[in-house]
This record gives sequence, C-alpha cells and structure tokens, in this order.
Amino acid sequence: WGTGKDGRLGDKGTDSQAAPVEVQDVSNAKAVAGGLFHTCALLETGTIQCWGKGDPGTGSELDSNLAQWEGWITQMEDAGIITVFFFFDDDGAWRSDWKDFCDKIVAKFKHHKLLIWGVAEEYNEGRSKTQVSQFAARIREQDEHDHIIMSHQTPGLMFAHASDTNLSMFGMQRGNITPDQVHSDMVNAWSYAKGNTILNMTELREHGYKDDDTQRQINWACALGGVSAVQVLWMGRFLGDRAGTNTQKNYDDCKLLNDFFEATDYNRMIPHDDLKLGASKWVLADTGTSFIAYARGSEGDLGLKNMVGGNYYLHWLDINTAQKIREQKDLEDGNNLIERPEGIGNGEVAVWVVNSKLYDPLDDSVVVIRGGVVGEKVTASLSISAFNHNDGVVFRFQAVPGKLFAVKVYDVHGREVRTLIEGQGDSGIKTVNWDRVDSWGNGVESGCYLVGLHSGGRLLSQAFWFVW
Repeated sequence: WGTGKDGRLGDKGTDSQAAPVEVQDVSNAKAVAGGLFHTCALLETGTIQCWGKGDPGTGSELDSNLAQWEGWITQMEDAGIITVFFFFDDDGAWRSDWKDFCDKIVAKFKHHKLLIWGVAEEYNEGRSKTQVSQFAARIREQDEHDHIIMSHQTPGLMFAHASDTNLSMFGMQRGNITPDQVHSDMVNAWSYAKGNTILNMTELREHGYKDDDTQRQINWACALGGVSAVQVLWMGRFLGDRAGTNTQKNYDDCKLLNDFFEATDYNRMIPHDDLKLGASKWVLADTGTSFIAYARGSEGDLGLKNMVGGNYYLHWLDINTAQKIREQKDLEDGNNLIERPEGIGNGEVAVWVVNSKLYDPLDDSVVVIRGGVVGEKVTASLSISAFNHNDGVVFRFQAVPGKLFAVKVYDVHGREVRTLIEGQGDSGIKTVNWDRVDSWGNGVESGCYLVGLHSGGRLLSQAFWFVW
C-alpha cells in the first residue's frame, strides 16, 4: 500500500492505495528487497523482477530503451510536440560512466529538431551544482545542433545556474497554486532573470489533474508572464490514470494558445502588468508599439497605458469559443480603452495590439528571405557586406519604406545580444557595423550568431561565425 506513482505498488496501476494490493505477475518470489522508489523480487527461477521507478540501464538494455524512446520522440515530433528529455531523475545515483551515458543518448536523439535537453529533474535532490554543469558541458560538446539545455530545480524562482553559458533554460517547480499565483511567480522569476535566461514552468503540482478551465488558465498565466510551460504534468501520463482529466479539450486549448502567440511578435515583449487598464488582467508589451492583453471573467473594455499614438491592428481571440476577429483602429498617445468587438465575449479574452507601421498582415510586398536572396516583390533585404575579425562585421540592409525597423544581433539560442539600429525605413540602402560588443559593453565570445532585420512585420535573418 502507499503511493502508486511510477507503478511502485506493482499492481500495474498508478493510483495510491490505503490497503494492501497484490503485486501482479509475481507468484514464485523467494525474497523481496525495496529501494526508495522501486521493489525487486528474487524468483525461484533465479531471475529478478522489479517494478517502480528505475534506471534506463547499460549496454543492450540501454540500447533497447533508447530504440523504444526514439519511436515515441519521433511520433511527438511529427505531431509538432517538443520533447524535454531528462537524463537523471531526482533520486537517481550519479553514474560512474556518465560521459559514455551522455554521449550515447545525445548521439541517438540529437537529430530531432523539437528537443530540449534536461540534465536532471530536481537536480539539487541528488546531484551537485558542479555535476550538472559538467554534464551540460558534455552535452554541448557532443551536440553540434546547439539544442537548448535545461536545469530543473526544486521550488524557487532564482536560477542556480544563471551564470552557466551552457544552461540557457531554467526549469521551474511550483506547488499546488492558483492561476493568479502562478502568474505572479512567473513575473517575479522573469524579473530575477532580467531576460538572460529562457524560463519554463516545468513542474506545477497537480497541473494535469485540474479541471479543463484551470489547466488552460494556468497556461495563459505562464505565457503572459513571459514563460513557456510543459503541458502538462500528469496529463495523459497513463491512459488509465485519472483518464477524465486527459481530454481532447486540454490539447485543443494548448493549440489555441500556441497558434495565437506564434502569430505575434511576443519574443520582443516582456511582462508589463503595470500597463493594464480597464478589464485587462495581464499584459505583455514591447513598450509603446506592441502589446498582448488578457482578460478573464471581467466585463467592459480592455485597456492599455502608455501607448504611442497611431494606427493599430487588433487581433482578438475569444479563448472560450476560439472566435478570432481582426480590426484596425486609430489609438491615442497615452492610455486607451478598447471596446470588444461583437462576437468577443466576457469570458477569457486575449488581444494582440500592434502598431501598423511595425506590422502589416495584409502587406505581401515583403517576404522572408535568408542570406540576401531577394524575391520579386521584396522591398527589404539583408546581407553581410564586409567581414573583419578585428573591427567586427558590417551589415548591409534595406528596410521597408515607411515601416519601423530594427537590426539586431542574436546568439544561437535566440537571445538578443544587441540592437544595432532602429528607425523608420526609406528607399535607401544602409549599413551598420557591429563591433563584437553586447548591449552591456562587454566583448562577446567566438561562435555562431544571427543578425535579424525586423521590418514590415517580417524577420529577415542570416547566420554567421566569429572566430578570434
């Protein structure tokens, strides 16, 4: 009897039991020994049978498990789902063969695109900070595709590995809290990280066991806090494990959220609840020109503060009905209350409000290009025109006339290194130099970087290498 998590009771279920249950498929045991989260029985045949939480093994056993997992990861990737792959669980012992263990797994799965490496779940319950850093460095050495590497830790909002350049994602853990509490925590975590770490709400207690509405509201609470979320702890873990919470609606709600955010320029935004007005509850903003506002269960107009006056596109989403409506309005300098259009209810609502000079969803004169390859209708271009390792690199670009633009440098993980120039486009070709210095005045390391031209609602990008 006791906790059934991970099949620890041996009854082929995962529900906890207050009374003893019979272990299935074990009828000839001579001796039994229990570990922290697993049990093994020595059978009369001389073999050992175990159940509960275990280790992927070594040798042929490891190869067999990796082959099975390859099939699962492929199925998820084909469905557009990102896999977060943890090498160690919280209670697993550090392996003496950890380098070979790492190398074999990385070699097996690194070809996948939708993949995030996780060194350890709740690392500080079974591993040292140094061990996690060493393992992350080994992953980075073996993975030429530069997948994101996460470190997950027990409750707390400050990342223990913030200074480790190999660990770019902080996997957070929180208790059984409400959507409002989740959002508050995410905003605080963002403020601690100062935009230097990718934040992920990896483990929220009972996340997937909550009702559909609460699950959805938690995900939006994370997103409007500038944080992605693993969807969802426990949801679909086993088909028979609280199957009533493993609903199609949960997945549909996730897709609705993903589709909404991927159509915006949210990667330029930070949490800005101080800009909320009227019925708006939470706000993400690229101050002045692009905002995402969220409301829940409040009647009345959504509002935003400190706006730059001008013409704006409004992309509305009724989260409860999936109704989408697009409008175009002139908004004033300062504070604005924005009336909900007909068809957008008073339940959960999100709206992306973006200056039309920054983004024009109806303008087909701009297409995405890479490496300076220009199509027939393109009125924007980007290329590297001069390359000198001592003086830096010169970028040659042409922005869309009349549209706001920005030329920015990013690292391989998509983190902004420096904004080189901003303004409003004209018909001329311009150049801008990057002297290998970040926004804080620090020289950057050798490696791969990307330059991006944001213009007319499109991103033109090109990768390049610096070695010195």
